[in-house]
Amino acid sequence: MGRIFDALRPDAAEVETEAAMAELIAEAEAHAFCHQTLLMLAVNYRDDAKRETGARARALRWAAAAIRAQTA
Repeated sequence: MGRIFDALRPDAAEVETEAAMAELIAEAEAHAFCHQTLLMLAVNYRDDAKRETGARARALRWAAAAIRAQTA
């Protein structure tokens, strides 16, 4: 994942979690070559959130939700 996300502590403040979420979204948008790929990355983020805890799980869930919302 990205530098901010990788450095995210489980008890990170909301502003740090939001920065990690923005980084995840930017990474997904940079790697997606079509609408379906972007949605697939959102699903991957949602699934990855199930294996994480704390701020990392929140950042992944928030990123997945934001991607789904912007592609709807």
